[in-house]
Amino acid sequence: MNLLYSKGIEKMTENQYREITHFFRKSKFRSEGIKILCKYSQILIIMLYMCTSIFLYLKNDKRLILFLIIPALNLIFVSIFRKILNKPRPYDTYDYEPLVDYEKGKGQSFPSRHTASAFIIAMACLYLNHTYGFIVMFIAIIVGVTRVLAGVHYPTDVIGGAVISILFGVVGFFISV
Repeated sequence: MNLLYSKGIEKMTENQYREITHFFRKSKFRSEGIKILCKYSQILIIMLYMCTSIFLYLKNDKRLILFLIIPALNLIFVSIFRKILNKPRPYDTYDYEPLVDYEKGKGQSFPSRHTASAFIIAMACLYLNHTYGFIVMFIAIIVGVTRVLAGVHYPTDVIGGAVISILFGVVGFFISV
């Protein structure tokens, strides 16, 4: 578990977070841009997942069962894991204001649930079609990167969410089938 809390990529300094948020706040275009990317990349992932679920249902595609169950199990696992760890968020550790809405003292930073959800949905889409899956994977990367740039997660929170979901997806969609 100590690897998760090492000083490398994990510990961006308070100064680095302040510099990042200052860089985006200096320009309304950049500030609004990161907020839009952070919000709408997540919404896009959810909409793609919902539309694909409906499409599979209408086509009576048997893959719908795994397409729904594996992400649900991943979400439950990640939610329980992060609640147990209850790792503080960078804005609580360093006392700065992130670029997006936040809840002071929330904790539960590792792993990033937004990133984990985006990556398990990408894995579900990859299970259906490789091209579609890689497109959704690209959007999932945007979700993760914007969580760090917005100041609500450490890089390892995002990497952890992605890795957990990719492993969960490989086992659930490709090994178990």
